[in-house]
Amino acid sequence: LGVAPVQHPEIALAALEHAVTQCGLAGVEIPSSAGDVELSDERLELFWKRAAELGAIVFLHPFGCSLEERLDRYYLTNIVGQPVENAVALSHLVFSGVLDRHPELRLIAAHGGGYLPTHLGRSDHGWHARPDARGCAHPPSTYLRRLNFDSLVFDAPSLQALIEVVGADRVLMGSDYPFDMGVEDPVDRVESAGLDPVVTHAVLAGNAANLGL
Repeated sequence: LGVAPVQHPEIALAALEHAVTQCGLAGVEIPSSAGDVELSDERLELFWKRAAELGAIVFLHPFGCSLEERLDRYYLTNIVGQPVENAVALSHLVFSGVLDRHPELRLIAAHGGGYLPTHLGRSDHGWHARPDARGCAHPPSTYLRRLNFDSLVFDAPSLQALIEVVGADRVLMGSDYPFDMGVEDPVDRVESAGLDPVVTHAVLAGNAANLGL
């Protein structure tokens, strides 16, 4: 994967084009936000459109945390902040209608998508209850089976719950390498999660192969 600097949307688009069409890469990695640019920002509309056209992988992995002032102790910027960043970024993509406008997007979210997959009831309730939360055509829960997620949620019950919500074909093995919150035994963690053998194979290899990775 290449890297797309979403804080400069026009450069992000050029970086995507260069990575995929000139370097032969599968796609690009992006942060959860950058500066004043959220992933729902209209300035990124051409980026999402082109990513869908190219069939490019867009890997969402937060770089830092926007809540650092409150999470500046005990490494909470990472322990709590990273799952929050994933949930916020994915919510921007869902609630803004980006996934409606570009249904062919191939997006992978790190950290199992953060807190979003386990709090879909609140998202759906908000969509029904609040007119200002209805920027997407359908309840937010309906979009998760169109996204992809890595498996690194650190324990078997969390991995089982993620698969139940998003589908066994939407989870790929993750390691978070080379960060200090990564693990050295990502395969063992999937194999010991008590999944059906067919699902285990899909997470460890099959789903990535289906995405061309």
